[in-house]
Amino acid sequence: IPLALTWAPRRIGGLASDHYTRSASYTLVEGDGEGDSFPFTIDYTDAADTPGLHGTKTTDGSDIVYDGNSPLITSASVSPTIVSGSTSEITVTIVLDDAMDSSISPTFAFSSGASALQKSSGVYSTSTLTNDTYTATYTVVDASVSALGIDFAVAGFVDDLGNPQVTDYTLRDAFSIDQQSPTLSPVSIASNRTNSSYAKAGDEVTLMFIADEGLRKVLVNIAGRPAIVQSSGANWTATYAFTGVEDEGIVAFTIDGEDLLGNSITRVTVTTDSSSVTYDHTAPVLSPADSTITNFAENDSVVTLLTVIATDASAVTFSGVDGTDQHYFGISTTNSTTGEFRWDNFSPDYEQPQDANGDNAYWGCLTAADEAGNTTSHCYRFDVQDVSEPSSFRIDTIADVIIAENISYTSETPSISGEAPIGSINWSLGGVDAAVFTIAISAGMVTLVAQDYEFPSDANKDNAYEVMITATDADGNYADESWTVIVTDVLEHTVFYPNPASTVLNIKNASSYIKISILDLKGREVEYTQLSTDKFDVSGIRAGVYMLEIQTKYGFKKRFKLRIQR
Repeated sequence: IPLALTWAPRRIGGLASDHYTRSASYTLVEGDGEGDSFPFTIDYTDAADTPGLHGTKTTDGSDIVYDGNSPLITSASVSPTIVSGSTSEITVTIVLDDAMDSSISPTFAFSSGASALQKSSGVYSTSTLTNDTYTATYTVVDASVSALGIDFAVAGFVDDLGNPQVTDYTLRDAFSIDQQSPTLSPVSIASNRTNSSYAKAGDEVTLMFIADEGLRKVLVNIAGRPAIVQSSGANWTATYAFTGVEDEGIVAFTIDGEDLLGNSITRVTVTTDSSSVTYDHTAPVLSPADSTITNFAENDSVVTLLTVIATDASAVTFSGVDGTDQHYFGISTTNSTTGEFRWDNFSPDYEQPQDANGDNAYWGCLTAADEAGNTTSHCYRFDVQDVSEPSSFRIDTIADVIIAENISYTSETPSISGEAPIGSINWSLGGVDAAVFTIAISAGMVTLVAQDYEFPSDANKDNAYEVMITATDADGNYADESWTVIVTDVLEHTVFYPNPASTVLNIKNASSYIKISILDLKGREVEYTQLSTDKFDVSGIRAGVYMLEIQTKYGFKKRFKLRIQR
């Protein structure tokens, strides 16, 4: 490049006036090559035209570097990339490829959240001899603003030679702002029971909540113990199964966690819908005690047999009566703590027991369940007491009976008429000759063993056996019936002697006979006597073969062969 030399003679450094200073200047134009050194040459002659030394460098080490390029950003970063919680500012660091004019500040543009940011500082620093770093600090001034994936663009840098930044620089998804704590709503709690406000050992309690943004590190405690946490989108559940060791009462819970940017949940300890679960593992206490015995008179269908009081922290429900005699009882509930036993359309009859083992002791059981499902069952015994009841009944007439000796006798089965006896009937014997009879206690039939007419066993020895039976019911009501069993003589070969006879015929037990006749073989009466003694005179009857006919008091007749000889 040819230099235009301008001579400007002037004295330098007190040198003689014959020393002169020369200068050469050049105006750079676009297209001139850049470099770290500005090359030049100087050629000259003195006044005598003697050439001087060829000059290519300065004598004082001075140099010129030519830079005609605009500055470039080599890197940019934001710290932190997430502005959340207590974090209140961000630092933007820009590294450039040249030294900058520190008097000129760049401009920043944010894709979102700009209203929440206020620049608090911006400084240059030299990282190398030819590179500058610009650091800007922004303060978050509006915590209500949330913006994710914010881009920022920077422009306006000018290097120290005045070259301006030509191309804007944009950093995508540089940082996010979210200083809002997550909100959970609604929050509700329920057990897996029909009455979801109560739980007992073995039941599960589920806490349900919806978050207004994504969550992480969610921890839930129920009844002071970790719960199993699950989520589906914004819907969250936490479940805990009670084992029986937890404290009773309203179930406490805590919900902790943070959103995806690290903002912590303000610990949640209450529901939004006033729902709650009461944990109760204590069964109701029933009074009176189990197996209590209560006495009741028969035929009494009293409204209330027994009042059972339940003590529990919650309302109690009494379930139906159970037990061996359950179908005779009903249960009524007067309030949430009281249950009453009653006969269910039943009036007990002591003489006709209907309980399972027929002993007039009726067993009924009832169960009390509290709101949490804890149950207590007690069984009670209701003893039915006998009551004396009048009854007018009678034994139908039993006629006198005539039987021959040597034959046993069994009466007909007596029948009852009139009012119904109370309970079952017991039969007993009476009368002057009761000792020789036996009776079937349950049926009332009497039996007389075969009697010997000649040796009567009745009280007055007249072969008329007097007997009385008595029917007595369960309450002592009774009826009597009397009759006579008459035993008649049976004529035996030994009733007279001798045979053959010649003068006198002796008659045994003559008092039992009313007439003795002697008949010929054609049945014609030869002789007869109305007996008053036991002697029959046959001396006036011719010798021969005859028939002796004897007639008893009851009209019984029997004939025997009689021989009379002389």
